[in-house]
Amino acid sequence: MKVRTVTAITSALALGLLYFVFLQRLLVVENWSALTTVELWVFWSMLLRIALVVGLGRKYQIPALVPIILFSIESLLIPPLIIMLAFTGNPAYGTTMSAILTSWIGVCAVLLSPYLIYDFGKYARSDPSLWGIFFLAILEFTYNLFMTTLLSNTTRQINGFIGLGSYFILSLKTYVSSSASQFSTETLLVTGASLIFFVSMLALATLGHELLETNLSLRNVLLVPILAIIVLLLWTVSAVSFTSNMIYVLSVPVFVLAFIVWGGTRGKA
Repeated sequence: MKVRTVTAITSALALGLLYFVFLQRLLVVENWSALTTVELWVFWSMLLRIALVVGLGRKYQIPALVPIILFSIESLLIPPLIIMLAFTGNPAYGTTMSAILTSWIGVCAVLLSPYLIYDFGKYARSDPSLWGIFFLAILEFTYNLFMTTLLSNTTRQINGFIGLGSYFILSLKTYVSSSASQFSTETLLVTGASLIFFVSMLALATLGHELLETNLSLRNVLLVPILAIIVLLLWTVSAVSFTSNMIYVLSVPVFVLAFIVWGGTRGKA
């Protein structure tokens, strides 16, 4: 149990370092001087909701659906605004809808991200499902790495939470449409945080988890990430010579590795 506690803390700290890099860059390019009423309302209400969930979570077992609803209240305002826009044709409803959504995305990036890191640390320490922990770990690491990359290459000023939410949407659209993944790995902090997170998850899988939920031996479990790294490196070296599309570069080794694992573990897991 001590090993699980240590790995949960170190992995959460690694994610926190990635968030710190994002926040540090945000303070440089963000303009907080002219926040609108909508932005202030979303910010303070989100802060209150997070404090409420954290406070009640220490004393009571809160159903997973409750935080999701609380943190997504803004989305419940969208259907009425769409109906009003459709019936009245007043563009003010569309402007309000856009302001609420982009403010909510920007506020979530600043306030909800550290809460999700904290929640992941609790989940990694107590949840019995190793595969569930790893699935959530992949989502958390990918999200925080993307957030770190989000502002690393921009020099323009971002105005408020609306500007941050808009920039987030445009960046995500650009990455998907161009298949570009410009990860911010030039800083020692990002590289170190990624290494700490990887080692923590590896230690959790091999030392800190009593139940692997599989009949595979430990050496076969360790063989999976090693095979993944080897296949990815071999494919990347050969693939970059004829394509720069990251969808092909990243998806092919995943499918190949899946077939390797499936073929080698039939009847064992």
